[in-house]
Amino acid sequence: MRIRRNKWFLIFALIAVIWIVLKIIPQVRVWIVAHRFTIPRTEPALASTAYFLQTNRWLEFDLPKEANQLKLICNPIVTADLLSNKAIQVIFSIEYQMLASQNHTNAQGIYYFQSEPRGFIEESSGIFVPANYLLAPNLIPLSSTLWIVNLNSPKFKNTRLLRIRLSKADPDVKQVLVRLYARKPIPERKAAYLWNRLSYSQKQLLARGNVHPIELISPTEKANLLRFHWAGVAPKGIPKKDYKSVTIYIRDDLSGLESFEEWLPPGVLSDANTVVVLPVTNHVRVRFLYGIKDASVPSSLLVTNTVTWYPWPIGNPQTNQYVSSDKTFTLPAPTELGLIEIRSSTPTYWQLIECVDHETNMIAPTQPRILTFACPEGKPIEFFIHHDGFNPTLFRADLRALVPPKTKGKPHPTPSVIYQLLDSTGYVINTGTVTITNPVSQYDFIPTKAAILKVTDPQSLCFVLPTNVTVVRIKANTSNVLVNAYSRPRELPKKSLFPAEFLPGLLSPEHPTWFTIRPIDSLERRLQRLSQIVAIQPKPPVLNQLIASGLYDWESLTLRESTMPGNLVFCPAKLRDTNRPHSLSFVFVPILTITNNLLTFMSPPQEETIQPTLVLLGTSAYTGSVSVILDEQIIFNKPLPNPPAIIQLPRISPGIHKLAIIGTPSGLRAFVNYVSPDSTGENWELYTLRYCLKVQTNTLKFKYSKASSQPELIVLRIFSPTTASNSPCAFKLSFKGLKYQGYGPFTEISLPKREIAVVSTLNQGLSYIIGQSIYLDEGLPFVFPVNEDVPAGEYEIEIHTVSESPRWLSLSRITLPQAEKISADIETIY
Repeated sequence: MRIRRNKWFLIFALIAVIWIVLKIIPQVRVWIVAHRFTIPRTEPALASTAYFLQTNRWLEFDLPKEANQLKLICNPIVTADLLSNKAIQVIFSIEYQMLASQNHTNAQGIYYFQSEPRGFIEESSGIFVPANYLLAPNLIPLSSTLWIVNLNSPKFKNTRLLRIRLSKADPDVKQVLVRLYARKPIPERKAAYLWNRLSYSQKQLLARGNVHPIELISPTEKANLLRFHWAGVAPKGIPKKDYKSVTIYIRDDLSGLESFEEWLPPGVLSDANTVVVLPVTNHVRVRFLYGIKDASVPSSLLVTNTVTWYPWPIGNPQTNQYVSSDKTFTLPAPTELGLIEIRSSTPTYWQLIECVDHETNMIAPTQPRILTFACPEGKPIEFFIHHDGFNPTLFRADLRALVPPKTKGKPHPTPSVIYQLLDSTGYVINTGTVTITNPVSQYDFIPTKAAILKVTDPQSLCFVLPTNVTVVRIKANTSNVLVNAYSRPRELPKKSLFPAEFLPGLLSPEHPTWFTIRPIDSLERRLQRLSQIVAIQPKPPVLNQLIASGLYDWESLTLRESTMPGNLVFCPAKLRDTNRPHSLSFVFVPILTITNNLLTFMSPPQEETIQPTLVLLGTSAYTGSVSVILDEQIIFNKPLPNPPAIIQLPRISPGIHKLAIIGTPSGLRAFVNYVSPDSTGENWELYTLRYCLKVQTNTLKFKYSKASSQPELIVLRIFSPTTASNSPCAFKLSFKGLKYQGYGPFTEISLPKREIAVVSTLNQGLSYIIGQSIYLDEGLPFVFPVNEDVPAGEYEIEIHTVSESPRWLSLSRITLPQAEKISADIETIY
């Protein structure tokens, strides 16, 4: 009994001592927790089993029958010493096979991945801690890359087995880990208890898009949130024999720990060397430009922002300049369609602010990217040419030069390329050398994490390749030349949809003019880092200076002798038409109809006399007489014809003459040609008189004579009745007998066939048919360049029209007296 009492006494005494120690000395508990066995940094991480990929052995996965999607997660492994360079990027590829029953191959190929380090700076030690890690401290998995496969696609129908293996990888990649998950539906009956198994944070994550808090979610909503589940899929075979696995740890709390070297504001960057172009493709009542100065710019520094507005369709640009030292800028922006060009003296990020239906939307435009390839010395680029039957293929290569950093000493060599056209045996059919002379681009650049790399504006080499040319080879004399290429079957019609594909700044239309082609060894070049992604922007329209000065020739191809019915159409003219001496007979200026007009009449060059034409516009309800008096002589005195009406004046010499219109009805307007607009004192819109053919569903043929190899423009203008502005119509234009001057290279290529579908005419302006009470719009101009690749000769233009209602059509051409490149932006001249 004594021993038993001593035993219980010792037990109670020991418990009391332990309780006192834990109660009085809390540091003991801290010491115990701190010295228990743990693996550093694994507590906040999720553990997952991953599988090694091999190059000489397939990793096979049996897929669940009910799976509708697959998610393959890949993590390349590098050594820990590479993490000192956080900007490192590695590229690797996997080869895959999708097999159905009886080992039938549904799909196979190679898929490329790119990965980089991801982690955070540990506050206690200040060292970079990766987000993913293994128990081996010298091997670090980089960021996860995903490949999601939709098994409902017809391409992967009835797929039951997935095979993958490592194809290629950068030398820095030691191993590649993969994890496969299958998306499976969850029966509704299991939703209730599965929801209760979730943690509170998991429930919040699932229901983050719901309006109500998670406590008020109904059973139906829970079933909808849990209708799918990503289940892990293990490889086939015996572990350690058929495949090897390892546990990978992934930090799931990285969002609050990840380090960012510098926070960049949203928007597009503009500075002293880079211009921002923002397309405006919709009408709003209120629009602003919102700019944020870069953090590196001192707050007291004055910033000059030059904003140029290019209206659409082509109009006169408007430029405004704003100076401020604020950190942010709010500038007015046009509400109509067009392009906004911004030039900032210091780095500034720009967005658009639009107010629609009492809501404010901030739009951060994205810049399209194109993939270019470098061709260093000894590694030329080759493009394989696919031909459409026995027809030639049009080919275009865009050359850019990466601007090297400025260094003292020996200057950098001028970049140039040698092009070669090869047949199937490798024989060089044609060759030549081209020097890259374009200036440094203010619009295009290469975005990198460290800085913006400048490139030159693209210099195009266009070729017409017959069927015996199968390969185009391009060699460069320097390593900073970048090339990307396109092709197009010559006989393929170029389709366009108006107005959707004519909106300002559209770089990726539904019907592209050119189709991208890659080099034969494009995948290897990407693995060898011989490629660059270039950010591009739309370019503002630039009007040819000769055209702006009126130094061009205009000729109508719509002959009155045509068997098709036609009419004289009185349509709005552009202001720059008056700069052309030969346009005096076409341009009509408004004059007063209630008093005498002292008008200064002008004559075209080398003409001593002129015969002006008077056009009267008004309603057809007036039946009284109208008197026209020129220099005190009555020229016309009779009832007014059905307006619009034309009255031919007698021949006069250039100079000042007095013209009066007496007895004019209310609302009648008068226009006369050969007159300087400055002498009328009127601000009305100018008009021009054109002969147009009336078409509906017809095929028209026009003779076209090209006198030289210099570029010309064929302009098709389509007038629609104002009552049919939303009535669709279609036009097909083709050049018959079009020839080309050799292989090239040319700066631009002429397309022999065009198709235009007009959905809406936008109903701008107002035109009149002489002698009829029919009102038309101002006409839609469509431009068809005939470039230097087409030699002089006789050709035929065929136009096929399909329309529910009548349209009026005018065809003309514009040429320059000098060997100047014609810009298609002059399409609105006539």
